[in-house]
Amino acid sequence: MDNYIRRNGGYVTILLTLIMAVLLSLCLTMVEGARRGGIRLESEIVAETAINSCLAEYHRMLLERYNLFAIDSSYGSDEAVPGNTEAHMMDYLQKNLDLEDLFLSEYLYRDFLALKPESAKLEGIRFLTDGEGTVLRRRCAEAVKNDLFLQDLQMLQEYSAIVESQNLESADIYGQFLQVEQEIEQRREKYTIVDKEEIPIPYESPFGNFLAELSGNILRFAVREDISEKMLSGEALYTDRLAAGAVNVGNLELPEVSLPEGFSERLFFQGYIDRYFVCLTDTPEDTVLDYELEYLVCGKPSDQRNLLGVAERLFALRSAIDYICIQSDATRVGIAQTAAVILSALILSPELEEAFKQLILLGWSMVEAAGDVRTLCGGGRVPFWKTPSDWGSSLESAMGGEVSEAKEIPGLSYKDHMQIFLFLMGTEKLTGRVADLMEATLRGTPGNEHFRLDGCMDEIEATIVTQSAYGYRCELTRQRGYR
Repeated sequence: MDNYIRRNGGYVTILLTLIMAVLLSLCLTMVEGARRGGIRLESEIVAETAINSCLAEYHRMLLERYNLFAIDSSYGSDEAVPGNTEAHMMDYLQKNLDLEDLFLSEYLYRDFLALKPESAKLEGIRFLTDGEGTVLRRRCAEAVKNDLFLQDLQMLQEYSAIVESQNLESADIYGQFLQVEQEIEQRREKYTIVDKEEIPIPYESPFGNFLAELSGNILRFAVREDISEKMLSGEALYTDRLAAGAVNVGNLELPEVSLPEGFSERLFFQGYIDRYFVCLTDTPEDTVLDYELEYLVCGKPSDQRNLLGVAERLFALRSAIDYICIQSDATRVGIAQTAAVILSALILSPELEEAFKQLILLGWSMVEAAGDVRTLCGGGRVPFWKTPSDWGSSLESAMGGEVSEAKEIPGLSYKDHMQIFLFLMGTEKLTGRVADLMEATLRGTPGNEHFRLDGCMDEIEATIVTQSAYGYRCELTRQRGYR
């Protein structure tokens, strides 16, 4: 045996050496494979962590005030650019890859992966204002879809359809009244002969007191308290930048539709507006305007102008509706007929009886509408269509210029009428004004002086590249957002 070993020892040594070389190569390959797999795994983990950490930096005031999630790419600065978010992402990558937080890391540990971030770039972005406000509108609708009852809004949408189909806002009862009165002036006998002398016959408008009090400003009847003097000011708002072509636009597809498009989405969107924006009859909040719904309807920069515009629209709408209602009220039509006979006889022009009848019905409707506007602005309710028992004014008080609040009866509130006006607006125009109010209000909060919605990212697609000191490079692309 000893002789055999001596004779073949060299071969055994060579064989063992070859076996050890193979085993060592296998071990090194496994180690290197583990390193490569570890680099890939750690790259994925830190990439996901960095992206999610950026998403966790959502704008706190936007969430608190409007229940919306978004990354403000300005981070309180005056520049809303993707590079700010990329810098934050790189910072998260760096902190998650270094070993500085380990105790005596330079002496007790060796970095098996030696991984460092090379770059973080946002390849895709979707801003809240993309699709001309489509993203914002859908996120607003989603914010209330689970706890909003749509029955009342559906009723208001039906009323708005009636207003639109019958052109009630364009009826211009006041203009018709002036036209009839002008016709009476032109057709009446200006003189009559008494004892062979021509005597001028005086004529005064039966609603002269009301017209003098109205004087083109319905707010005289509508609002009894002090009117807010707040105004929009400062940097250009979303609609201004949109008109100037200075709005940031993302390159990701619009969000998937989680709500039925069209009718239902619009209902939810207006339900969101009803919940998060105030009007004249609400308790004032810490907002840039006290009359936010009025701004959405009229789009003027001051509370006073918006309130005046809404009051005029309310007066025009209620006048048209009341005129339709009074024409179906046989009792009041009979009263108007009797009064018309008397008035035409007083000026010795019986042929104007029908014109006077229409004049009285038009004027009576306007006085009733002025009372409706006063009731609504005071927090009361008015039926959309009035029955004879709902009518609040008498002909005597109307011709005397007396305007009083309507009866305490069920009906639509001031805010309900605002919703009708909003239903009549184009969706994109309404969304733009909502964005204006959000920006203006949030700019009044600390650290948000330059806030802009087209700098708020709803979803991002990031490409992250890591580099290992062992020669490996890993590139990952991930798309994440608020869903």
